[in-house]
Amino acid sequence: KLALEIAYGDIAMQRGMLPEAHRIYAGNQNNEDYASIFARHTATLRRVRVERISKDFDGALATLVALDAEKVPQLITAAHHARAEVYYDMEEYEDAADEIAQVLQRDPTHADATILRGRVQLKLKRLIEAAS
Repeated sequence: KLALEIAYGDIAMQRGMLPEAHRIYAGNQNNEDYASIFARHTATLRRVRVERISKDFDGALATLVALDAEKVPQLITAAHHARAEVYYDMEEYEDAADEIAQVLQRDPTHADATILRGRVQLKLKRLIEAAS
């Protein structure tokens, strides 16, 4: 049932119905019936994505803090990557680079983090050139 509900959230997100997607993901994340199901963390990470796309950066970072508090080892890399994406969208490139470094330290072959690192490096280079 949880996988189906997450799929409904994904559909809402693809259709640009961000408030609806957020409601679905947050409901899955906070549903006591799913407390022991690992897949509910997928809903949490998707909620972060919706908050980031909606430019609710404080909400996204707060959701990630709550996820970190659960201390699930399998989610550390995903949480750092999600946080890096939030910082990138906030134009906090140094913070994004720090988060990416933590991702790549744990998983040197993390393709999305490698791509994001390149994007961050381009932004930082442009900022250095603009300051010169």
